Amino acid sequence: TPAAPATPAAPPAAAAAAAADQPFNMGEAKAKLGAIASGVQACKKGDASGTGRVVVTFAPSGGVQSAVVSGAPFAGTPTGACVAGRFRGAHVPAFSGSPFSVSKSFSIN
Repeated sequence: TPAAPATPAAPPAAAAAAAADQPFNMGEAKAKLGAIASGVQACKKGDASGTGRVVVTFAPSGGVQSAVVSGAPFAGTPTGACVAGRFRGAHVPAFSGSPFSVSKSFSIN
């Protein structure tokens, strides 16, 4: 029995080109970061607690280029490193232009 002809998939470059005209989707970014922020309680290590801030920079591909926890009480701590790692997992739709940074607060009690 002859095999059915394979249908070619759209080349990845075509998908990237389609995204090239899209602006950064701030609403999508805030929704993703908000969902992550609500789950960082599991990062608590030791007795550090309070409110912190993370700055997440998205690359035009939609992936996270960097996530940095700044300020007391979490900057430079194992808890802060865990929180940053969680935020590095965020992803938004690809967009045109330069990397885009979004600041998000989080709380650990």
